[in-house]
Amino acid sequence: MTLTFARNSKTAFMFPGQGAQAVGMGLELYRGSNASKEVFEMVDEALGRPLSKIMFEGPEEDLRETKNAQPGIMAVSLACIEAMKENISEESMPVPYLMAGHSLGEYTALAIYAALQHGRVANVSTYIAPEPFIRDREHLTLWGTHQVQIAA
Repeated sequence: MTLTFARNSKTAFMFPGQGAQAVGMGLELYRGSNASKEVFEMVDEALGRPLSKIMFEGPEEDLRETKNAQPGIMAVSLACIEAMKENISEESMPVPYLMAGHSLGEYTALAIYAALQHGRVANVSTYIAPEPFIRDREHLTLWGTHQVQIAA
């Protein structure tokens, strides 16, 4: 299923930024949705560490660290969309008029728009400041402490 924008839709997908993290976030999605579970496993694999364990069990101090909070929040947002796609028929899936995010949530909005793959977003979100722009439909350039180009 590919999400596309619909000019007559009144639906918006909004994604949170850092500060929205809480120990236990995503655990119900992990337990209740195979598609969501795959997202968490892909992010763990992409990062090379069990981020989901920190998200689900804490400790809170570890989850508050940027290196954990940002990819964790992004993973939960992606897992929500995947759970929706898994549980709602394609005809019933809300088609957004717009997608937006606060700070880190901008990356999630871009990922949902199919600009990036889940695992790549997890790696990028750990060290790039959230100031993205799309150079063209083939490439996404992210600016921050480093410049990174990722083919779409």
